[in-house]
Amino acid sequence: MAKVYADETGQKLARLGMDLLGVWGPLREGSRWAKLGGQISHLYLTTLGHTIAGGTGGDPSLVGRRARPRSARRAESGRGGAALMDFRPSPAQQILISTARAFLRQHCPPELAQRLALDARGFDETLWRRMAELGWPGLLVPLELGGSGGSVLDVILLTEEMGRAGLPGPFVPSAVVATSLVLAAGSPAQHKRLLPALAAGERVATLALVEESGSFELDGVTLTCAVPGRLTGRKLFVRDAHVADDLIVAVRIGADPSLILLPTDRPGIARLPLDTISGEKVFEVTFDGVDVRPDDLLGRVGGACRAPRPGAAGRALARTAEMVGGAQRVLELAVEHAKTRVQGGRPIGGYQAIQHACADLVRDVDASRGLALHGGLAGERGRPAEPDVALAKAYASEACLAVARRGHQIFGAISYCEEHPLHLVHKRIQAASLEFGDSARHLETVAQAIGLVSAGGRRSRLLTAAGPALYTAASWKDARTTPRIPSPRPRRFLTSAP
Repeated sequence: MAKVYADETGQKLARLGMDLLGVWGPLREGSRWAKLGGQISHLYLTTLGHTIAGGTGGDPSLVGRRARPRSARRAESGRGGAALMDFRPSPAQQILISTARAFLRQHCPPELAQRLALDARGFDETLWRRMAELGWPGLLVPLELGGSGGSVLDVILLTEEMGRAGLPGPFVPSAVVATSLVLAAGSPAQHKRLLPALAAGERVATLALVEESGSFELDGVTLTCAVPGRLTGRKLFVRDAHVADDLIVAVRIGADPSLILLPTDRPGIARLPLDTISGEKVFEVTFDGVDVRPDDLLGRVGGACRAPRPGAAGRALARTAEMVGGAQRVLELAVEHAKTRVQGGRPIGGYQAIQHACADLVRDVDASRGLALHGGLAGERGRPAEPDVALAKAYASEACLAVARRGHQIFGAISYCEEHPLHLVHKRIQAASLEFGDSARHLETVAQAIGLVSAGGRRSRLLTAAGPALYTAASWKDARTTPRIPSPRPRRFLTSAP
C-alpha cells in the first residue's frame, strides 16, 4: 500500500511542477527555467520508472507484478483471462455503416434536409421507399416476420449516420419506438398482423404518450379509456403523426397503464401541428369519442408495464445516436473550416485556441459515442441496461450541445444563418436532448442506481453526506414546476418536447 501511495503521490507532484512551468517543463537545456524544467521532467520520468519497475500504481493487487508486453497480455486474455472489450463494429455492421453513409450522401444531401425541414409535410415518400428497400424499417423485426433481425447496436450505428446527414422522417418513431413496443407488449397474433407491414415500410406507426405534465414516464399518463368503449382526450408532442397510419396510445384502463393501437383514419381523431424550431414534425392529437374495439388493445390490460419504459433502451439510445451523429457532423464542418479559413495570413486551425476547441469537440463526440455503444452492449449481454442508457443519454445531451455551441464559436456569425447546415444540426440536437427525458431526469435514474437517491425520491444517508450541491442535482424533481399548456392553437415551441 505504501508503494502504491508513494507512486501516485510522486507522479502527481511531478505533473504539477510541469504544469506550473508550462512549455518549459519538457525542456532540458537553455535558460534557468529550462534547467528547472529538465530537473522536474527527470524526476517525473524517474518516478514513472520506479512505478513500472516495482509494480503498477493504483491497484494494490498489482504491486510487485512486472509489466509485460502487450502481445503477452493479449495472449493471456485469449487463454481464458479477462477479455478486452472491443467496440469495433462487426463486418456486417461495417457494411451497414458504409452503405448508410453512401446512401444518405447520395439521396439525402444537406439541401434536401434543409428543404424538408422548412416544408410543412417534411416527408419524402420516395426516400422512405428506398430506405425500405434496404430493410431499414425492419431492422428490429425478426427474420421470420419479414425483418432484418438486427439488434439495438445496429440501430445505434444506423441512426448515428442518419443524425449525421440530418435525415428527416419517421424512422425512429416507427422503426424503433413503435416496433419495439409491438414486440414487447403485443401478442403473437398481433406480431404476425402488424410487424410485416412495419418492416416493409408499408405502414408507419408512432407513439402518443405525452400529456399536459410533459412527462415521458407512464406515471404521467392520465388519459382513461374502457375497452371496448370511447376515447376522449388529447396527447402532445406526437412525432410524425401526419404521415402515421397507426397510433400507439398510452392510456389507463382502470388503474393499469395500457397500450391501444388506433388507425389514424378512425373517426374522431384530429392532428394539429405544433411549430418547432428543429424542423421536426410534431403534433397534438385529439380524440373525440373515438371508438375503441377489443382487438385495438395491444397485448393485454397493463401491457404498458410489461413493455420497456418509454425513456429506456433502444428508444433513448436511438435519439442519443442521432445527437452523436449530429455532433460528428459539426466536428467535421468545424475542422474543415479551420483548415480553409484564413485569418492573419494563415488558416485559423494554426492557432492554438482553435486547436484546443477542436480537441474538445473530438473528446465530447467520442465519449458520447462510447457511452451509447456501452448502453447498447449492456442490454445485449442480459444485464440491466437502464443506468447505462440513462448515463449515455444524460451525457450526450450536454456534450453534443456543447459541441454545437463550440462549433458556432469556430465558425463565427455565418453559422447562425439558416442557410448554413450547422444551424439545423444544432436545433436537431436540442430537440433530441429533450425527447424521452432530459439530462436531469436521466441523471436522477443514475443517482437511484448508485444509491444516491431512493426510488421514491428521498435522500439516502450517502446523498445527505455528499453535500447540498449533489442533492440538488439528484432531486431536481422536488423543485421542478411543470407548466400546463394552454388550449389556443396554433402555438410555437422552442423545441419539440417540453
